[in-house]
Amino acid sequence: MVNFEPTPQQNTILEWNDNAVIIAGPGSGKTWTLAKKIQQVIEDCKDYQGVIAISYTNKASKELEKRAKLLCTEIKQSFFSTIDSFCSSEIVLSFGKRLLGTPPRPVLVEKVQDKEREQLIITIKQSIKTIIEKYSQYTLQQIYDQDICVYEELDTTHRKYLEERFFAGYFDLHLIGGMANLILLSSKACAKYLKAKYRYVFIDEFQDSDFEQYSLFRRFSELGIISWAVGDFNQSIYSFKSGSPKYMEKLTAMDSFKQFEMNINHRCHPFIQSYANLFLRLQRGQDISSVPEGESRIVRVSLAGTQYQIGIWLNETIDKIIELSGVDKNSKIVLLGRTNETLEMISEVLTIPHRLQHKLLLNDDRSIGGNMLRQLLIISFNPKEYTSKDFIESYFDYRVRGIRKNVVAVKNLINEFKRECLYKGGDNKKSERIINRLDEIIQNIYPDYELSELTKLACEQLINNPALLENFTPFKDQEIQLLTIHGSKGLEFDIVLHLDLFDDTFPEYRSMGKSEKLREDENLHYIALTRAREYVFLISNTIKRFYSYKAQDYCEYKKRPSPYILGAIEDYQITIE
Repeated sequence: MVNFEPTPQQNTILEWNDNAVIIAGPGSGKTWTLAKKIQQVIEDCKDYQGVIAISYTNKASKELEKRAKLLCTEIKQSFFSTIDSFCSSEIVLSFGKRLLGTPPRPVLVEKVQDKEREQLIITIKQSIKTIIEKYSQYTLQQIYDQDICVYEELDTTHRKYLEERFFAGYFDLHLIGGMANLILLSSKACAKYLKAKYRYVFIDEFQDSDFEQYSLFRRFSELGIISWAVGDFNQSIYSFKSGSPKYMEKLTAMDSFKQFEMNINHRCHPFIQSYANLFLRLQRGQDISSVPEGESRIVRVSLAGTQYQIGIWLNETIDKIIELSGVDKNSKIVLLGRTNETLEMISEVLTIPHRLQHKLLLNDDRSIGGNMLRQLLIISFNPKEYTSKDFIESYFDYRVRGIRKNVVAVKNLINEFKRECLYKGGDNKKSERIINRLDEIIQNIYPDYELSELTKLACEQLINNPALLENFTPFKDQEIQLLTIHGSKGLEFDIVLHLDLFDDTFPEYRSMGKSEKLREDENLHYIALTRAREYVFLISNTIKRFYSYKAQDYCEYKKRPSPYILGAIEDYQITIE
């Protein structure tokens, strides 16, 4: 166990024992604060109780769970994962049988790959949303008292599709949140189970919640489960995934939720956070009486030429950057781009050790097979992050009779998978053997599952291009990191080199006239700034090189710097020789 000493601001939050909305800025210590609150709650839980702790990604969830376990002697029946995982295991797969029928085999929840079926899923999703909205004015008790089966208000053809898919052993991932709402609205048993088992629910990154998650969160609160929404309006960047800060705004307006601020950044140098705050206030026409003070930590770099010039400049200047900042490891330096395109160009000319997160087919594969392949590759190349034990525990319930035979088989197959992956010799059958090992592992868990063509192609791409496997290996101390800003969320570095600062990229030209998109572009710049502990380098080029799908070729155009780094904000930037 470790000793976490909360700040006065954090302590005020920890002393609150009712519904809350916590506006947690970058570097405010929200993860440790949540872990500490979880410790406090679990101490008073019965053995069959726990908390629901929802994070935006599996990686963030594992980090919160790890910290909670460092503070707690046990986590009892707590659930740490993503909202999709919770809806799947605790609601849809546990109580869906009452509405959808009892399937003869385990049900798999995964993203539909079929284009024709995708359109049907969109239609069903909208129908479910309409029903949830209709009943939002009623309490659960009112619905139960009237003996209404809300699920049956779905169109007959839609119910038939869902029931046939469920009976065949499948459920579509995009419908999991909506269906969880319908089941809770239709099943008193589900409500009773959740109320008895869980004392608190914590949902992080609530500023990027969608309608289904917001509706479910409100119902948890109604059940008497104390509900905490944690997020930051200035870090909302996922509208393309249907996320919106408006749902957190609704909570802040409710008398039943108390609002708290966690606005002290314990990570960034004060000048950087003050500069980032000033940027937002300038963009949004807010009061600018508070400005950065002291020696500037924001370095402006203007380069003639395309993005390739950044790599050449960095090769020549890296020692000066290290001397200026005092950074002791190159891995604490990151280049952040809006997309991978600029990062790939820079990587081509960088001669210093670096790590680029490559674009992979596997990134687009959200199937069961794709997720397992991703987990097995991490086990093979970065076992400190994810182990065979983690894998086994996530897929097997030791309480099930006769399961140990499958567990032993899977352990042996994982070792074979690792040997194949780590074998340096190459032959044209290697990817085939690895795909076969993956399939055997899956068959021991989901006997009727068939690997998709996308998963097979993703595996072949990785095995036939060994450099791509770097995505799964741990960073080396001497490697500078190259990431997209979206990919850097939740991370921190001593030095941030902020790229893509063109006038049509920040803000993005397609955002013009769209207030929500413009705000997300501002948030994206804010996130890049606040990843830095010591220095931020704002790098602009005179020429933008990019691939035009219309022209089917690369194009180069002269560009002005982003307005985000021009004007009054320039007074707080410095240049270096």
